[in-house]
Amino acid sequence: MLVCGSCTGQDRTLEITAQEFRFIPSFLEVTEGQRIRFVLRNQGHEPHTFHAPLLLTSAHRVQGLSEDLSVQDGEAIVIHPGETVRFILEPRAGVYAFRCWIKGHAGMEGVMIVKARES
Repeated sequence: MLVCGSCTGQDRTLEITAQEFRFIPSFLEVTEGQRIRFVLRNQGHEPHTFHAPLLLTSAHRVQGLSEDLSVQDGEAIVIHPGETVRFILEPRAGVYAFRCWIKGHAGMEGVMIVKARES
């Protein structure tokens, strides 16, 4: 399921909620060339991570991550209970898995498919 709060032209807003012990939605699909505004919310009672090493690389033009944001090893964004994290991404075509890598949070995972633009 794709949550698109603001789909205007090349921009999209994707809202992902972290809870015990799942991401909602856990499946996202977008098209290459779109600028994605991610809004990650932790509505749970425990910290969670958005671990997406192939997605959170500079090759995908990640923007808007504040310096005080807790990023582990450049691969995971830490989201504390009640916290909302926002960033902008311009991903390339591919399949990108994301998960919470905190011990005991097995199964808290999802996938984002970025389809190639049609010529």
